[in-house]
Amino acid sequence: MGKNKKGNKYGRPQGGGGPSRDAASNVGNADQPEDVEAGSLDDNDHEDPDDGTSEVELSDVDSPGTETAVSADIDHLASPTLADDFDAGDDPVRIEIADANGSTGSHAVDTGLAGIEGDVRGVLIQIAGTRLLLPNATIAEVLSYAEPDAVEGTPDWLLGRMRWRGWQLPMVAFSRMLGIAASETGGLGSKVVVLRALGGNAQAPYFAMLTQGFPRLVTVSRDTLMVLDDGGALPAGVQARVQLSQDEALLPDLIAVESMINEVLAQAAAAAA
Repeated sequence: MGKNKKGNKYGRPQGGGGPSRDAASNVGNADQPEDVEAGSLDDNDHEDPDDGTSEVELSDVDSPGTETAVSADIDHLASPTLADDFDAGDDPVRIEIADANGSTGSHAVDTGLAGIEGDVRGVLIQIAGTRLLLPNATIAEVLSYAEPDAVEGTPDWLLGRMRWRGWQLPMVAFSRMLGIAASETGGLGSKVVVLRALGGNAQAPYFAMLTQGFPRLVTVSRDTLMVLDDGGALPAGVQARVQLSQDEALLPDLIAVESMINEVLAQAAAAAA
């Protein structure tokens, strides 16, 4: 498929459509505040998502396997440490998790979980061929899939750029990046997860990932999370293979993914100059 040149690496929209926001709903507790309806955005205005109420539909954590969803504000679900105070230079949280042999040790999990102790809210994200486990607070919003604007001179795992709240976000197909599913594409039922970047680049604070359905909220604890170490090399962009209760998943290295995105966009921009 041919790719078109599209402005700078990131920045304000330069025309074209983008994914439409889903009906707002999250999983939360009964004492969560009432939802605030997300207003429409002017094409020429930039809105900082952290100043608003980002909304996302997630499966009910207490009813796995169901598609029931209840409503809450994602910023109230997220830990304040993670959502507001996390800096890219912070040390990763160290949690004791069992390895494949049943022993426990201190494993660094550098996914934005800095300073969190005890149980952590996470999300399982289905992509082609596998699941991903991420902290809940790394998700800014979940959108219905719409075809992104292609970027010439980039690998096929970078699907293009999408317009979101005044930003032009790169959208990645993570299964393609890992070499798990070379044909991963968006379609009916596909969703796009907007992720908060952890690399500290103010010009690129978010990026998007193609998913196959809504994320599912889970509770991550020392007792339920186990690292699966088969001795094999991990793909670039993956920190670990883990098992959470009965679910196996990959633990992405979001900072490495951001670096890969920035590198290919910089190369494409240089080639087009």
